[in-house]
Amino acid sequence: MINAFAGSENPSDLIQAYFQKLNKQDEVIILTDLPCGSVNQMLMSYLKRPQTHLVSGVNLSLVLALMLDQTDTDTADLIRQAVIESRQQILYINEKIEQLSAEPSTIF
Repeated sequence: MINAFAGSENPSDLIQAYFQKLNKQDEVIILTDLPCGSVNQMLMSYLKRPQTHLVSGVNLSLVLALMLDQTDTDTADLIRQAVIESRQQILYINEKIEQLSAEPSTIF
């Protein structure tokens, strides 16, 4: 795990060192916070490497879905499904509370 910009080390150097340690057959799922952020931009060049997946705009639901999956699902399919499911976990709770007041069966 690389926590970019959390310390004094250059994230680009950390990323390069990480990828140099990998074997060609290793599969990598990279998770970043912002699609147009600097870390995401740095990592895009690594997508040329086979079996490298970059997912941006992550939330905890997505991270857990990817980490806890025990199936033999194709990684790209797993990521696609996890993204769909994690999007459903983003809620504006104030609005949900208003819906609860109007229609109790519609919340969650």
